Amino acid sequence: MEFRAPTVPVVSNVSGALAGEELCSPEYWVRHVRETVRFADGLETLRGLGVGSFLELGPDGTLTALADGECLPVLRPDRPEPIAVMEALGGLFVRGIQIDWAAVFPGGRLVDLPTYAFQRERFWLEPSSARPVTSAVDAAFWEAVE
Repeated sequence: MEFRAPTVPVVSNVSGALAGEELCSPEYWVRHVRETVRFADGLETLRGLGVGSFLELGPDGTLTALADGECLPVLRPDRPEPIAVMEALGGLFVRGIQIDWAAVFPGGRLVDLPTYAFQRERFWLEPSSARPVTSAVDAAFWEAVE
């Protein structure tokens, strides 16, 4: 394994601050496993840098509750990963985070939908004149309504 300085900013759970060259040593990773996790300090560092939305990539949503803010869990033990990832992307999108949907759905097309369900246009199926009767109870109901 070759250690290199990160090309993307990384907040250390050892110090709670932005990390750099220290990530390149095996000693750092030993400390990472053995020392106290500085999760709250790391969140404060990120908030100070203007980060307002977080994704938890752990095996469940345990840390999401501790983040006290705009945090979404991605991996969930009760959901298949593709569905959980799409739910997380949707959650980010409704919070105002720009998503590159063309990268998520290559070859797909965007369709404008109204932001309010009843905004002067109907998007509902037209009712059928035929009434389905699946039991004697249904037949009695329709007779009473008519």
